[in-house]
Amino acid sequence: MNRRKAKILFMSLCLMICMVLFVSNNTNAASKKPTKMTLNVSKKTVDVGGTYQIKVKSVSPSKASKSVAYKSSNTKIATISSKGIVKGKKEGTAKITVQSKKNKKLKKTVAITVKRLKPYSLTLNKTKLNMNVNDTYKLKATVKASSPITWNSSNKTVATVDKNGIITAKKDGTVTITVKTTKKGYHGKVLSKSCIVTVSKKDDSSDEPTIDPSKPDTPTLSRPEEPKENVSLVYSCLYSDGELVISQTEITPQKGRTVLANNKIRTPSKVYKKDKTKIKKVTFSGAVKPTSCQEWFLDCENLTTINHMENLYTNTTDDMTSMFENCTSLKEIDLSNFETENVYSMNDMFMNCSSLKTIDTSKFNTAKVKDMQFMFYNCSSLQTLDVSNFNTSNVTDMTNMFYNCKLLKNIDLTNFDTSKVTDFSRMFWGCSNFTTLNLSSFDTAKAWHMGWMFRNCTKLKTITVSDKWVTGTANTNGMFLNCGTDHVTKI
Repeated sequence: MNRRKAKILFMSLCLMICMVLFVSNNTNAASKKPTKMTLNVSKKTVDVGGTYQIKVKSVSPSKASKSVAYKSSNTKIATISSKGIVKGKKEGTAKITVQSKKNKKLKKTVAITVKRLKPYSLTLNKTKLNMNVNDTYKLKATVKASSPITWNSSNKTVATVDKNGIITAKKDGTVTITVKTTKKGYHGKVLSKSCIVTVSKKDDSSDEPTIDPSKPDTPTLSRPEEPKENVSLVYSCLYSDGELVISQTEITPQKGRTVLANNKIRTPSKVYKKDKTKIKKVTFSGAVKPTSCQEWFLDCENLTTINHMENLYTNTTDDMTSMFENCTSLKEIDLSNFETENVYSMNDMFMNCSSLKTIDTSKFNTAKVKDMQFMFYNCSSLQTLDVSNFNTSNVTDMTNMFYNCKLLKNIDLTNFDTSKVTDFSRMFWGCSNFTTLNLSSFDTAKAWHMGWMFRNCTKLKTITVSDKWVTGTANTNGMFLNCGTDHVTKI
């Protein structure tokens, strides 16, 4: 019996010795200094309020200590816990230093960018809108940060809205157009904004505006001396009577007139941020030579007159995007002195200029223009338009270019070089007075989208094309929907 107890005691002692040796070996291994260290990440973008854990992926020797300390270069941007959990505080950049506790010389850094990844702001360019039956209008939504959006109409019998925010008025009434983000914001809900649209029947007498042939030609005006330098900022002074004066030199307000705003600004119409509808007349008081005319008169819906356009030198201007967009009350415009040889973008240039009866672009040099999408979109009163001189050899996008130019009866496009155009979608949608279209110069080899190209061209009977007209794998959905013909004729 004693021998048995002695045997058990001996075995227990051996087991205890083995355990001590095992723990000792592990402790020694863990206490070794690492010479190399790899982290699970070297740079990371973290949401404001979001978290991410930085970990030691491996060390060398493999059994060396992985114990580390963390430090943030800017705790106002990002903090880090003892367990390596980074938390984004506000937008900006910070550097996280990871240092071995066993080898102070061994350090790694992680570049942290903190930015808003969820949508936090959604705005519409209009909250109220008046439209006539059959008119169209493009609402513009701005999302910060990025998120896909969806559009919805509360009453599709009054007005519809497509995925691009284009409203089509159907019948008189009131409808709410709502845009929503598909991603949830920081409060756990999607963001939404609405525009109340009132649709009215249009007076039949205004559907067919006429041009008085007896009206005398506009006299040729002498131009002031061209400024030696172009400028990115111009002086703009807005008076209470609605006149906006633009100059390249500082403006001294006229005595006896109330000034609403007088600033040096990139976009003249933004001189009065509260309400662009205050602007009724624009006057160029002296020679002006801007580097860009982008959005100069965007959303000036009550602007009716622009005086002394001859004072505007555009020979060094490179961008005319949305220059007159939504100038719905502008009835005439003198472009005879426009020099456009350096312009690369004309998209949305005359979009929704629904009161213009004629636009003279015969002197435009468009050799450098790459984007003409929405250029004459919804110029619904336009009767004459000469684009026969357009050089379109560098244009890549003609989406909605003549959309709803419903009073145009013909247009000369025989010189159009479309060899680089990839998108023709909705190009002639709603051009309901066209009976023939000669597109024999059109090269569509690179087109990926030709959908709804001739939709609602109800009187169009003949579309002439050449062998350069190919559809290939392009989207042709609804190309001839509600059109007077369902095919093109090759010559």
